[in-house]
Amino acid sequence: MKILNSMTQIPLKSFPSSKPAKSAVSARRSRPPRMLIMGLALLAMTGLANAALLAYEPFDYSIGALNNGEPSTATGVPSATTGGGFTSTWFAGGVGTTIVGGLAYPGLQTTNNALQWSESVSYQGENLAAAILPSSTPAVYVSFLYNAPSYVAGKTGFALDNGAASNQGYYMGMTSSGVFGVAAGDGAAGGSLTTATGAGTLDMSFNTTYFVVVKFDKDAGGAYYKSGDIWINPAPGGSEPAASGTFTGTYAVMNKIADFLALGSVVITDEIRLGTTWADVTPSNGLSGPATPTGLQVDSSGDNTVSLSWIASAGDPVSYNVKRAATSNGTYAVVGTTTAPTVVFTDSLTGGATYWYAVSAVNAGGESADSAFVSASPTLGVPDAPIGLAATAGDDQVDLSWTGPAIGGPTSYNVKRAIGSGGPYTNIIGTTTAPTTSYTDATAVNATTYYYVVSAVNAAGEGANSAETNATPAAYTGAYEPFNYPVEDNLLSGTPATGDGFGTWNGVPPGFIVSGLSYTDLPVTNNAMRTPAGRQYVDLDIPLSSGTNWISYLWSHSPGDPGGNKNGVYFLNGGTGLYFGFGLQVNSESDGYLALASMNTVGTAVDA
Repeated sequence: MKILNSMTQIPLKSFPSSKPAKSAVSARRSRPPRMLIMGLALLAMTGLANAALLAYEPFDYSIGALNNGEPSTATGVPSATTGGGFTSTWFAGGVGTTIVGGLAYPGLQTTNNALQWSESVSYQGENLAAAILPSSTPAVYVSFLYNAPSYVAGKTGFALDNGAASNQGYYMGMTSSGVFGVAAGDGAAGGSLTTATGAGTLDMSFNTTYFVVVKFDKDAGGAYYKSGDIWINPAPGGSEPAASGTFTGTYAVMNKIADFLALGSVVITDEIRLGTTWADVTPSNGLSGPATPTGLQVDSSGDNTVSLSWIASAGDPVSYNVKRAATSNGTYAVVGTTTAPTVVFTDSLTGGATYWYAVSAVNAGGESADSAFVSASPTLGVPDAPIGLAATAGDDQVDLSWTGPAIGGPTSYNVKRAIGSGGPYTNIIGTTTAPTTSYTDATAVNATTYYYVVSAVNAAGEGANSAETNATPAAYTGAYEPFNYPVEDNLLSGTPATGDGFGTWNGVPPGFIVSGLSYTDLPVTNNAMRTPAGRQYVDLDIPLSSGTNWISYLWSHSPGDPGGNKNGVYFLNGGTGLYFGFGLQVNSESDGYLALASMNTVGTAVDA
């Protein structure tokens, strides 16, 4: 704009004062003056000023540890292929924060490596060179590649942090197992997350790379980013499509990318881009995608199976995505892939309904359009075998649990028992109605080893038995942990307990062994554990069940308010996510009392 202003201020005497020849006038009228052409060009460039790549982190670092203070390679002005928009160094890296091989997505411009966030560093990340505010940037698009191997509540992702001391911001990752969302996260509160809407369109599989785009919109008052949209696996380089889901929240500024929530999972992210338009954050790699597959047909349809084939696509595809929907115009989800040149696929699913299929081709240039769809109506077959059967011995009882099969739609389960490995399992000792996948064998007798299997049943009949498990019930004789570990050692996950009746210690960060506590007339031995700012736990060999049980321990707490989290000793109630035990209730910085309380898995009080 400065150049345009200087041009408008050129003195008149710089132009010829004599009248030009007629031919020259005609020529001048046939095209715009040069000054006007330049002015139009500058105006066009000014119109593009609203489109801007605000920051880009391509993770251009050497493979290996990314330590605290590591110089950022994403400083300066970002471009489609060059990182920028961040300050000079990373903070709180190390101890598991690792640069790994880069992720990729068909059609997306990618480069360099990727970041594996640490499962044991609670607050790590990179500051933006300039804060992003809704008053100056009404819409912010964020894109990234995302791969999660498992789900841990409040940890399977990263965040756009607002820079406050309480570490607050918008978390982007799984908000429940296998479901992606954007949520208002609060690191100080242990990771409280809201839930994104759009269920069914935000589903994800583990150990799979996804291309995610998130848009943050300011509110009517212009003070907060209060809502937005989510896209899962959109086509790079194209126009903005319909969103996969939406979210709401209330944060006013974006200052950094960070991981500040609960510990315990490993997540890989790559190609993090922040921009003001869809095009800023979805750059195409410029390669051509393959042609749409043709000739899709159903070769056979049987008990819980459908076999498909199609004609290979032109354009050098490297793989094909097989997609399925419940209706012809429904949402087609990928149910399998084949590696080119394979053009056949057998789908295993629950029969007794009609399904619709389509196929797309994929190469480095992107994914083709879906083929014409075909339908199939497989017959209902017996369910697959249940998986993950586990047995926990108690006093004259055995608790069983399992995971129901994904195929076959079981309506009930048969629980079978034998007194020898491999059966025969002639005794159906119980039946559960689906979806219940647990059973307590109250007829078991102490000191006898029992072998169990479970089968699933539906209208077509009974399926195969699960894998076998066994347990030997026994009377509870107690447990004792004297902390017989060397002083000043870390009590790392996987360390066997030194007493009787316990398994191995788990949790991060590790506990720390200190000199033992004592109490008048109480026999004591060895040392003690100082609890870290996290959770350390050890499993009982035989769980406590009904009846009267006594628990004792020595406990000491330094002065000071532990905050919203209780500080004490708690006992996990199986897999329900609730703790029960004793924790400190604070009256002042130096005064408090011990109270009975139940807690949820993030450590905040439920009841006291």
